[in-house]
Amino acid sequence: RPCLLLALLAPASAFVGGASSLQTRPFLSGSRPTGPASSGAAASRLIHATNKQRRAWDLYVKQVNGEDSEPRLDLLSRVQQFLYKPVNITVPWESLKIAGLGGLGGLLLGSVLCITLFLTPYGPVSSGIERSLELFENVLVDLDESYVDEVDVQQLLQQAISGMLRTLDPYTEFENKEDAVTLQESVSGKYGGVGLVISGETKLAQQERNRSGRNQPNRNIQVVSAFEGYAFDAGMRPGDTLVSVGGTSIEGLTVDSVRDLLRGSPDTEVPVRFTREGVNLDGKGVPQPLEVILKRRMVKVSDVKLATLVGSPADGVGYVQLSGFSPSAGKDLAAALHALDMTAPKGLSGLILDLRGNPGGLLESAVEVSAALVPQGSDIVFAKGRAFGEAKYKSASAPLRRAEVPLAILTNSGTASAAEIVSGAIQDTDSGVIVGVGKGRTFGKGLVQNVRPLPYDSALKYTVAKYYTPSGRCIQSVNYGGTSRELVASSETTVLDAVSPDPSGAPVNVDVIDLDDTEAADEEGPLSSVEMGGGGVRGAGYTARAVREKDRKEFKTTHGRVVRDGGGIEADVVAPEKQTSSLEVALLVQNVYFDYAGHWSATHAFKNTDRVVDDATFNDFRRYVVEKQRAGDYDLLALYQSQFKSLESALTEGGLQNLATGKLDPIKRSVLDEMMRGFDTQKGTIREALENAILSRYLPESMLLKRQLTTDDQFKLALSIVKDRPRYDSLLAGPAADAAEDARSGDAAVPAFMEAA
Repeated sequence: RPCLLLALLAPASAFVGGASSLQTRPFLSGSRPTGPASSGAAASRLIHATNKQRRAWDLYVKQVNGEDSEPRLDLLSRVQQFLYKPVNITVPWESLKIAGLGGLGGLLLGSVLCITLFLTPYGPVSSGIERSLELFENVLVDLDESYVDEVDVQQLLQQAISGMLRTLDPYTEFENKEDAVTLQESVSGKYGGVGLVISGETKLAQQERNRSGRNQPNRNIQVVSAFEGYAFDAGMRPGDTLVSVGGTSIEGLTVDSVRDLLRGSPDTEVPVRFTREGVNLDGKGVPQPLEVILKRRMVKVSDVKLATLVGSPADGVGYVQLSGFSPSAGKDLAAALHALDMTAPKGLSGLILDLRGNPGGLLESAVEVSAALVPQGSDIVFAKGRAFGEAKYKSASAPLRRAEVPLAILTNSGTASAAEIVSGAIQDTDSGVIVGVGKGRTFGKGLVQNVRPLPYDSALKYTVAKYYTPSGRCIQSVNYGGTSRELVASSETTVLDAVSPDPSGAPVNVDVIDLDDTEAADEEGPLSSVEMGGGGVRGAGYTARAVREKDRKEFKTTHGRVVRDGGGIEADVVAPEKQTSSLEVALLVQNVYFDYAGHWSATHAFKNTDRVVDDATFNDFRRYVVEKQRAGDYDLLALYQSQFKSLESALTEGGLQNLATGKLDPIKRSVLDEMMRGFDTQKGTIREALENAILSRYLPESMLLKRQLTTDDQFKLALSIVKDRPRYDSLLAGPAADAAEDARSGDAAVPAFMEAA
């Protein structure tokens, strides 16, 4: 390497240079800046250089090259420019003693340079990058020194980096120290905390509210979920409203700040005060705070939320809900399958794997899960990128599921990324039936991200490749303006996640693991070609264009079934989707279900019966909502406030103030009346949501999940398929088998993936 040769010659050349410089010229001296060594450290030092240092260096170059000559900087000079502060020192050549010291100084300088060249990663830097860094340096330094008000240089730098990355795709992000820790927790599935999921106003949402001048109080910090074995066992329940943590009042705090208060070193304790609707009331009926002592521990979030036998135990059908793909996902699934196989009287005779709402995770974990379900030697996935190269994954060991055991995979629009790798591997190898809902498509994310650690405990998550299922299809449903650009790969953790966090703040945040991944898929939803109309949509700096139906290509599974790319994984069988009304959304967003659950608990004794919400309870809930709406405790019309404000502004600007001030109220009442009709049209789903909220006060999550299966139509469809072997086999049969069956029956062939139920 030229660098190696330069490093070996540097001490000698620096000695000569140091001695000769004493004749007529100044030399460079100074100490190396502190900070972690990295390939980006030199650029960071350049950015933080001062104008005074830069002018001194320019003066030195002019003296070396002649007053009117252009600077001619070789590699050695550029490294010196980055590492050392220029100081002008004039030394008489007549002093031989000082000359000797100068030569010794040159030797030391060259030695330091030699070590630096060995320890600092070196790669070619294009002239374009150099010019960009120089321009950015000038802008940042001028703002730091001369802007009318004092600026936060670190914040400017972070915003500049984030703005640059947002022009590529929604998955490429700069993670500051706090974000990097959260990302690492989401990847590892471990964190130090108490095992609570909490909701409230995020820091970003609060900043946006302050900038907009909206004068409204912070949202209460409420418990969304309490993990079994942790906070649930200590007495915390969903719907509890936090009052203080560790003796610190949380009034006015964001959910991010409260999360930090709950976290801490394992084996420490933290007192938590909270109120619960309908419990510990004072004379005026106002809930008074309760207190529990929570122990902080290293919380392990299992990817398997539920593993149980379903239907009759004699049937031997197992159900596993997999919520993510942390490093332990493969082991968690293996343990679940082993336990189910041992519990079933004759071993497992059918399996349902629930990947609904699974936002993804680690590529390696997706491969492990797939390998447990597909035949040995099967292709699972391969990834390809410019600098990433090509990586192909195959199943090298015998699967945990026996080939004769029918397998059904439950998917929905929230099934994304790593979960789609598993679904695609199952479908392309004809190892199981994909049971979808609604339009029958998964999220459609076929991009791979790497996470590269950066200096100062930050990190960069960026897109490096696309992945392809065994049949050769890429299921990415949206092409981004920046996705096609050539990105540099990293050798760090490979992550497959669904979408980025909402910049305005997600409604559900964890004191643990903000599974970005966890709630994001349901919050933002998939961007389908139908919703986008095949046109381009500009996001935060990038352009998103859905893959058009006519551009989607056909591929073949192992049995010759037709599957297509560019739109997620299309289900083999589709269950009808329940429609959600605006009333249900309003009740959920404003935590009305949880509030009433507290009210119910104060007036009822829980009995472990099949159903707790009868007609009387449902009607009482309806009255409760109406009274709270009239009292102003709830605003069910909040979903439409932005539209009402826009209409009011348009009328005012058009000179129709009378309409704006007096005529909108009847419209609002009509909208509210229409929403309240949802109590009749959506009675079944509202009753189910209310019952789950009440039961969450008494039962752990695993029991709730199992009870919910009894009203889950998509699950019931999957169960019927794995128990009906002829139907199961026909869904996976290829064209030859279909033709033979058609010849016997005289019916026209219908593609298996078009079946609906």
